[in-house]
Amino acid sequence: MDECRRMKPMETMQKSQRSGKALQNRELSWLQFNRRVQMEADRAHHPLLERAKFLAIVTSNLDEFIQVRYERVLKKADARPEKKLMGGITAENLRKKVNKEILRQNNTQYLLYEGIRSELYLHGVRLYPVFTMTEEQRQREAVLFENDIAPNVKVLPPDAQPAQKQLHICVKLSSDRRSRFAIVALPTSLPRLYELSADGENRYLIRLEEIVKHHLEKLFPKETVEHAAAFRILRNQNFLLDAAKPDTLADTVKEMLLKRRTGEVVRLEAEERMSEEMLGMLTQRFGLKLEQRYRATGPLDLNKLMMGLYGMVKRPDLKYVPAEPVLYTDLMGEDAFGQILRRDYLMYHPYHSFAPVVHLLQQAAQDPQVRSIQMTLYRVSGNSPIVAALADAAAAGKNVFVLMESCARFDEDNNLFWGERLSRAGCTVCYGIPGLKTHSKIALIEREAEGRLERVVHLGTGNYHDGTAKLYTDFGLLTADETLTADAASFFEWYKATVKLCNEVMEPAEARKPS
Repeated sequence: MDECRRMKPMETMQKSQRSGKALQNRELSWLQFNRRVQMEADRAHHPLLERAKFLAIVTSNLDEFIQVRYERVLKKADARPEKKLMGGITAENLRKKVNKEILRQNNTQYLLYEGIRSELYLHGVRLYPVFTMTEEQRQREAVLFENDIAPNVKVLPPDAQPAQKQLHICVKLSSDRRSRFAIVALPTSLPRLYELSADGENRYLIRLEEIVKHHLEKLFPKETVEHAAAFRILRNQNFLLDAAKPDTLADTVKEMLLKRRTGEVVRLEAEERMSEEMLGMLTQRFGLKLEQRYRATGPLDLNKLMMGLYGMVKRPDLKYVPAEPVLYTDLMGEDAFGQILRRDYLMYHPYHSFAPVVHLLQQAAQDPQVRSIQMTLYRVSGNSPIVAALADAAAAGKNVFVLMESCARFDEDNNLFWGERLSRAGCTVCYGIPGLKTHSKIALIEREAEGRLERVVHLGTGNYHDGTAKLYTDFGLLTADETLTADAASFFEWYKATVKLCNEVMEPAEARKPS
C-alpha cells in the first residue's frame, strides 16, 4: 500500500497491467458478456418467441467473434504460447479458455433450443422431425422442392470455395465405378422454414435443409445417395486495411471485401449425424484442427432459424406487447427547422421515435432556404429514407457533404454502394481517414433567412439506420445552440482539411514510386 501511495497514478496502472490485475482479457470478457445474453433465453418471464430471439442473438454474436477475433487467438498461441497477454494470461491458456467457453455456449444453445422447441410444441408449433409427415404433407414438400427450392440450389464444383455462414449439404455418392463427395449450397435468399400444413391450432414446419436432403436423388439422378449431412463454415474476416491516403480508402476496402470471400476457414459446424468419414474429409479440406470443428446436436445456424421462426409465427401472446414510442408531434409539422430554433429536443431511442430526425432531413432537402447539409453516415437501412433525402437535396442544388464510414464492420459493401449512389446524385462523399472510424450521428443543416445564417444540428450516439433505431438504445439531441452548431461546423471543416492534407502529404511519396 505504501509503495502504491508513492507511485504516480499512471505508474500504478502500468504495474497493475503487467501483473494482470488491472484489466480482464478482452476476448474472455466479451464471451462472458455473450453468456449473459444467453441467460436471457432461459428466463421464463420473457415470452417464448422472445426467448427464441435471444438464441438468435447469441449465435449471431458468436459468429462475429469467431470471424473477427478467433483467428488471432489461435495464431498468437501457435507463435508464442507462453507470451503474457493483457490480463496476465498466456497465449496458450487464452486459446484453451476461449475454446472451452465457445464449446460451453454452443452446448447450452442446443439445450435451450430443445426446451424452446418443446414449449412451442405445446403451443401448436410443430418443427420437423417431431412429427411424422402425412402423404399430403409429403406432396406439399415435393411441390415446394420442385417449384421454389430446386431452381435455386447449386451443386458446387470440386474446387469451389464454399461461402461462409451459408448452409451446405455434404453428400456421399456412389455409382458402379466409384464413390465421391459432393457439396450442395443452399442460397441465403431462400426461407429457412416452410409450412407443410396447418391443422386448426397446429402448424407443421420444416427446415430448408431437411427438404433438400429428402430430394437429393433428383439432384444426382445417376448416382446413389449413401449419406448426407448439413454443415457450414466461418472464415476469418479480420483483414487490416493498408490505405495510406483517404482518396484510396474506398478501393482498399473493396480489395479487403474480396479477400474476405476466401479468408482462412476458422470454424466448421456439422450436424451430429455426419459420419466420421465425411467430417474427417471436410476437416482436412479446410485445414482445421479438431478444436475448430463442432458437432451440433440440433439445427445449424440458430440465428436465421430463430429469426425466421419469430417472423413466421404470428402469435402476439408469445411476444412482447408492442410499445409505441413517444413522438414529438411539433417536429412533424411544416417547419421542423423553425421548431428547433425555438427549443432543444432530447431523444432517447427507441423510447422516442426516430421519425422527427428523418422528417427534418426530408424537409431540409425541399426547403429552398437551406443552403447545405453535412452529416456522418455509419450504417443505413436497405431502403434508407435518409439517403433518399440527401440525394434529393443535392438534386435541388444544395451543398451536400457526407462522411460515409467505409469501415463499418460487415456493412462496408453496403456503405460503398450508397456512397456511390450519393456521388452520382451530386453529393460530395468522403469515405473516412485511414486509422480512424466515425461512429456517431452528426447532421448539420444551414439555411439563409432574411440575410442571416441559421443552423441546427442533430447529435447522437449510434448510427442513422432508421430500422435499428427502433431496437437499440441511443441518445439524440436536436438543437440550434450556437456553441454546438459551431462545434459541428468545425468538425466538418477539420475533417475536410485533414483529408486534403493527408492526400497532399502522401502525393510526393506516391509520385516517387517507380512505375
